[in-house]
Amino acid sequence: MFQLADIFCDHMVVQRDKKIAVFGCGTGSGVIFFNGRIQSFNADGPFLVMLPAEKAGGPYEMIISFTDNEASGKKRRRLVLRDILVGDVFLAGGQSNMEFTLAESAPEEKTLTELSNVRYYKEPHNVHMNWIEGSEPLRGEVAIEQEKAVWKKFTPKNEPAFSAVAYHFACRYYGETGIPVGIVECCKGASRAEAWMSPEAEDSEEVQALFPEKHEDYEIFSFNQGHCLFENKLKNVIPFTLKGVLWYQGESNRGLKEAGNYDRVFEKLTENWHRMWSDRLPFYTVQLMPFDEEPKKAAWSDIRLAQLRAAKDIPGVKLVTLQFTGEETMIHPMHKKKVGEALANAVLTDDGKPYEYCGPIAEKAEFTDRTVTVTFSHANGLHFTDELLHGAEVLADDEPIFYDTLIEGNHVIFRTGSPADTVRMGCANVPEHDLYNLEGYPASPFEIVRNQ
Repeated sequence: MFQLADIFCDHMVVQRDKKIAVFGCGTGSGVIFFNGRIQSFNADGPFLVMLPAEKAGGPYEMIISFTDNEASGKKRRRLVLRDILVGDVFLAGGQSNMEFTLAESAPEEKTLTELSNVRYYKEPHNVHMNWIEGSEPLRGEVAIEQEKAVWKKFTPKNEPAFSAVAYHFACRYYGETGIPVGIVECCKGASRAEAWMSPEAEDSEEVQALFPEKHEDYEIFSFNQGHCLFENKLKNVIPFTLKGVLWYQGESNRGLKEAGNYDRVFEKLTENWHRMWSDRLPFYTVQLMPFDEEPKKAAWSDIRLAQLRAAKDIPGVKLVTLQFTGEETMIHPMHKKKVGEALANAVLTDDGKPYEYCGPIAEKAEFTDRTVTVTFSHANGLHFTDELLHGAEVLADDEPIFYDTLIEGNHVIFRTGSPADTVRMGCANVPEHDLYNLEGYPASPFEIVRNQ
């Protein structure tokens, strides 16, 4: 029986300027008609057809004519997909802060709009745990329900159910480019990074060695086990052609003994996705926001520093630095607009637009006997919002030494009066510092050790 993958339906957006992947399952032969071009193919089980690249535009129809080789005789089918746009397509991945809907957002951020050239697809398999009322969840068991697969237009009726981060991203990106936008949401609250890898990658000794002890979310939320999320969600959208990935995840990898390895976990994830998509997709990531959890329970500082290392060390990764919204008691901050817009700015920057998308990033430190000079990138208009820099430490043999600070261009100079071996800022579950750039983004936390 011939069947296209669920994601191929009316109102979809396909990626411009790249070959367009069309895939599904069947046994027989077919022809695809799209925007005046014809592509024939044969199938014997799962199939993948690469249509020629197209420029942005539409709407178009895609017509698939297929002859099934059935035992009872050949059977011809004809599918017509309507109102298809060619534009830029992004996968919105991660866990609950990406899944967090516009309906749940701060009231002032629920401004709805009509954008017929922006479309949204939510991977329809709803993966959740089986629960018995009044009892603990059944470990290792999940329930999987499938909603109707559909691409939805950005309308006031549809938008409250969309990811708030992805919504604000799409509005900003489309407003700047005028190019049709497609968002493919494939995320799950409480999901761990490795749960989104292929089984071969997740089960490898190299990846498993990065988790000497996993955060409790691995056991509590059983969809993190048994490759459930990969097999039932991500696999369904591979290899739909994308421009890039919007990634907001890490909270469930915040265990004390694993958080510091998140950069290497993320490197393995990006490598795995590049192989599965046969495309070096850029990843635009969100640094975790402040959350007031006991340090003995979670290493939020370690994972933020690991996210910073990942952005510096992994080609094609850009980091949107943390935001201070005054919601440090909430693991799901209600303010998502600035995050979504910063992600859009990061993509626009890759396309040559002169926008800022993150706060100052500490690139290096020069230690002398009396000073430590930290050099920052993304430091246009570097300034303290208060008279002095708070939340920073200069250490010698793990003991704080007195200092004062001044800013010169893109440098912050710590005057110590004696030799120091470490400088750091914002290294806490709830960072407290007031170093910003002109565009209003707070600096990323950092730690730099002398001679390392």
